[in-house]
Amino acid sequence: MTKKVAIVCYSFPPFPGVGGRRWAKFAKFLAMDGYEVYAIGAKNIFTEKSEWTKDVDHPGIHYISLPLMYPKVLIKGVKTITDRIIYRTSLFIFSKYLASIQ
Repeated sequence: MTKKVAIVCYSFPPFPGVGGRRWAKFAKFLAMDGYEVYAIGAKNIFTEKSEWTKDVDHPGIHYISLPLMYPKVLIKGVKTITDRIIYRTSLFIFSKYLASIQ
């Protein structure tokens, strides 16, 4: 019987950045060891991809991407005055939302 493992990581590859690197390597070695890995992460909204996307390209690793629910401007950063206004507004609304669900 094949052992199954679920990994939930917001920034799992192909999401760019180093946040999913450790989990990508962990998933790769588990898959090489015979585990069936199910990785769940946020949908990549960026044009670039993670440098560790090749590590998770394995038949034993199944990737499930969920829609990004976090405001995009809070992830991408601020570049213009309009971005700054949207950033501040999104941060205020999102913090109020988080306070209401606790």
